[in-house]
Amino acid sequence: MMVKHHTIPFSEVFQRVKDITITEETTKITNENAELVCDADDFSEYGLSTLGKTVGFPAPFILQLNETNPALADDVIRDRVNLYFENGKPEFYARRFLGKIRGVVSNKYSYFDDDEVVEILSDSPLANMGFQNALITPERFHVRAIDEENPFHINNDPSVLYFAFFIDNSMVGQSSFKVRLGIYRLACTNGLIVPVREFVICRQIHRGRKDIAAEFNENIAFLKEKQESIKEILSTMGKEKATIETLKEEFRKDYLAKKLNLNQKETEKVIELYKTVYDGQTKWGMVSAITEFARDIKDINRRVYIEKAALKAA
Repeated sequence: MMVKHHTIPFSEVFQRVKDITITEETTKITNENAELVCDADDFSEYGLSTLGKTVGFPAPFILQLNETNPALADDVIRDRVNLYFENGKPEFYARRFLGKIRGVVSNKYSYFDDDEVVEILSDSPLANMGFQNALITPERFHVRAIDEENPFHINNDPSVLYFAFFIDNSMVGQSSFKVRLGIYRLACTNGLIVPVREFVICRQIHRGRKDIAAEFNENIAFLKEKQESIKEILSTMGKEKATIETLKEEFRKDYLAKKLNLNQKETEKVIELYKTVYDGQTKWGMVSAITEFARDIKDINRRVYIEKAALKAA
């Protein structure tokens, strides 16, 4: 069974990235041109939050104030920016994409933009795969390349599984460039990140495309040998009791809530999926319930956090 109807081709990912990065404008902000970052309407929500963290104002308050009194919102920003430079703080950079300032970064920030990421991907085996869950914005890049040519199963679970490569980056500091190996379930389109150091293909503080590209392709080849190890890990989980089955009933919700950073309602949803959709007994059943719950989370950073925590929580 193929998954092409769930995926987009790499060429579409590539083009989306190019359309964004071609609009890039980066400006050094100093005391002399501080006025360039004093208009709240000139920022995206995330961009304003990064300015707030840099110069010291609460971005949610400014966003609310800007709705009713934009002039006052701009005055507050101007006051904070001026005070920042009066206190001898260093210059920073405002990064503009698609006409908005999407983030401010320090003068020590090492640039590694999404166009460089897709150039590396274009020279790798991942360029021939289908891509799913494409989040491509000026602030955050997160896609999943699905190895749809090599489906597999775990024990008696009828679901079709594929190895997947979880690719992250940010041009304004939300994420470093990293690529991790994981699992993709066709039926529910949920994903699982394997949180084991040796299965991280690339976790890079930006240091130049050639070094990263060479490391990236070497590790892709190496991980082909590791896929059977991952299957064994998952198969074993399909035979072992879920951790909550070893705990008293009154401790189960607290355990999952702490491991996954969930509230009570969210924890109950995970347990419901575990008991009614999956086997309600094994670690693999719990992993599947957790990742299905994570699938519907809109915040990609939170979703990835839970998908990464699933194996250890199970």
